[in-house]
Amino acid sequence: MDIFSAINHHKAQNLPFVVFAKPDENKVLAHLQQDDVLYTVEQFTESGFVLASFNQEEVYYIPEEKSDYLEFEISKDLNFLTEPKASGSFKEEDKIQFEQLVASAIATIQSGKCEKIVTSRKEVQAVSGWDWTETFQKMLVFYPKAFRYCFFHPKIGMWMGASPEQLLKVADQRIKTVALAGTRLKATVDVSWGQKEVVEQQLVTEFIQRTLAPFVKELSISEPYTATAGTIQHIKTDIEAELMDENPAGIIKALHPTPAVCGMPKAVALDFLKEHEGYDRRFYAGFIGELNKTQTKQTDLFVNLRCMEVLSEKEVALYIGCGITAESDPEAEFKETVNKAVTMKKIL
Repeated sequence: MDIFSAINHHKAQNLPFVVFAKPDENKVLAHLQQDDVLYTVEQFTESGFVLASFNQEEVYYIPEEKSDYLEFEISKDLNFLTEPKASGSFKEEDKIQFEQLVASAIATIQSGKCEKIVTSRKEVQAVSGWDWTETFQKMLVFYPKAFRYCFFHPKIGMWMGASPEQLLKVADQRIKTVALAGTRLKATVDVSWGQKEVVEQQLVTEFIQRTLAPFVKELSISEPYTATAGTIQHIKTDIEAELMDENPAGIIKALHPTPAVCGMPKAVALDFLKEHEGYDRRFYAGFIGELNKTQTKQTDLFVNLRCMEVLSEKEVALYIGCGITAESDPEAEFKETVNKAVTMKKIL
C-alpha cells in the first residue's frame, strides 16, 4: 500500500491526519491521529501539529503521542507533472465588494486611526473530479519553497495550502522569523519596488522588532530582499534572536496576527476587520506547523496563507488578502488578490 492509500484508508475511517513538507525539503511527513478527539492547545507546552485560527480563539493540534508517524520522499515521478495554467477570472460582484472594502480601509487609515489594514476575501471555486491527493502532490512539486500541507479533522474539515511565510522557528533557545510584505508578479528582470510596498514591509519589520524585544536578546535583522513564492514576489527580512524563556506561548500570542495579515495598530485593524470584512476567516491567516516536536525540541510555525478550505467534493473556498496603506488603490489591490488566487487555482 502506497503512502496516499494508507492516508486515504485512515481518512475513510473519519480519523484526523496531517501531511506536510517544509520549504526546500524533499521529505514529506504525516501524522495519523488514532482517535477523533479535537485536542486544544492550552499551555503551548504540548507536542504535535498545530492549526490555529486567525483570531487565536481556536488553537487545535494533532498530538504526537496519539498519532502514527509516516515519512517518505517526494517521488521523482511527480517531476514529470506539467505545471497547469490558471486564468485570472473573477466575478464582477466580488470585485465591487472588495474595492468598497479597500476604500473603507483607506479612509480609516487616512483619518489617522491606523497605518495599515490587511483586507481579505473568500472566493468559492467549483471543482470537478477533484482529488485531494492529486492536488497535494501538485503542491509538492510546483511550490518547493513553500510550507505545503493538508490537514483533515472530521470536526473541522479539510484545509490545504502552500504558505511562503514563516511565523517563527524555535530551536535551542534561538528564534527565527521573517517580515514579509509587498506583492507583485514575478519579475523577469531586476526592478525596484515601489514606495508603497517598501513602506508596508518596513512597518511589518518594525512591529516584529518591537514585539520581540521583551522576550529576546541579541536581536539581528537582515537587509530587505526580494523573495519569490511561485508566481509571486515579496519583500522579505530575516530576523533572529535568542529567547529568554523556553515556552514560546508568550511570543506566539504577541506576534500573531502580525501586520502582514492584520494591520497596525493591531487592535484598531482587528476592530475594522470585524466590522467591515463581512466573513469569518477561520484558519486563513492563522498559523500551522510543528509545536515542540519531541525528537528535535523544535517549534516550526508558518502563517496559513495561499490556502483553501474544502467545502465539498464539488467546491473549495480560496482565501486571499492584501495589505492596505494610505497610498493604496482599490482596483490595484483587487488585482493583487486575483494574482495571489492563481497559486491555488493552478493546482485545482
